[in-house]
Amino acid sequence: MLITQHRQTYSLTVSKIKWGGVILIPPPQRKDDFMDFFNNFCYHEPNGNQKARFEQIQKCGKTFAISIDLLCPDSREKSLAMTKLEECVMWANASIARNE
Repeated sequence: MLITQHRQTYSLTVSKIKWGGVILIPPPQRKDDFMDFFNNFCYHEPNGNQKARFEQIQKCGKTFAISIDLLCPDSREKSLAMTKLEECVMWANASIARNE
């Protein structure tokens, strides 16, 4: 079975997958899993208004980060809050990039 994703063709066989010259053994069990791998681990070029939406999410994240920095004492908890906020912004942007 041949699968085309982002202008590249990948071959899927029962015993192995050839992915851009790399053979993956064992292959994902379902074609949907295989397609998830392609979607999750590739570059998603912004289209339409995605870039503006990414920037809006980042702007909101920066505003909240400044609030955390000003209002919270330096501590492990503050560091964790900042890390989780970075993750939040990343996952929000990934939801746009991966699902549109």
